[in-house]
Amino acid sequence: MVFAASEPLVMGVTPFMSPVALFERFSPLRDYLTDKLGREVVLETAKNYQRFLQKIREHEYDLVFATPVIAFRALDDAHYHVGAISEKKTQPLLMVAAQSLMEYPVQLSAKKVALPPTASVINLIAGKWFISKGVEPDELPEFVNYNSHNAAYQAALSGDVDAAFVASFAVKQLRKKLPILRVIGSAGYLPGSSILYTNSLDGNLQRRLTSLMVELKQSQQGREILNRISFPPFRRPGSSEYEVMRAYVPVM
Repeated sequence: MVFAASEPLVMGVTPFMSPVALFERFSPLRDYLTDKLGREVVLETAKNYQRFLQKIREHEYDLVFATPVIAFRALDDAHYHVGAISEKKTQPLLMVAAQSLMEYPVQLSAKKVALPPTASVINLIAGKWFISKGVEPDELPEFVNYNSHNAAYQAALSGDVDAAFVASFAVKQLRKKLPILRVIGSAGYLPGSSILYTNSLDGNLQRRLTSLMVELKQSQQGREILNRISFPPFRRPGSSEYEVMRAYVPVM
């Protein structure tokens, strides 16, 4: 492939897994977009959610593969907008090791529960959700934040904590490589991940990118890419996809 003189497009990927795992996972999508656009697409991430948000606010990315909270923050900052969004919504899952005696969320009162990073929507809703399941406010689990959904999942698997409260999109990927944890509870569905575009990106390029993302499900090659990145098909966005997040995400 011979690239045009244009600068590479920089796609920032939310750091919900380790950098090595992220780059391995998203390289098929990067290669596909590079080939179809005739313009190099490069992947970047950050060491944590806070640094990733800072880089978004500094407009370091042309595109962003954004998890729900990251998307909400970026959209509220008014420098990005949704180009394509997952057809499936995200569901927080409460999971325990297969041999665990836990059957219901209320049994985790005063126990240790692994959560993803503090910027995750799961971290924001966890306390309220456990109370809704019968846990007394003064007996909430001891929430232990990990650097990724992957790390939280593995903490429950290894017995370092009694359970993990992680996102369904991460669980789908992890179950391909690690022993399966058992689901004993789930929260309501939230908007899924999306591709954001910086407002300064050329309009024709934005439309081309959206078409490429939405059309992935229509070809064998595209379906293979979706399978390799372990994400459902994408669709064109509505006008206020992430407004439901406002009830969970505090003002910063």
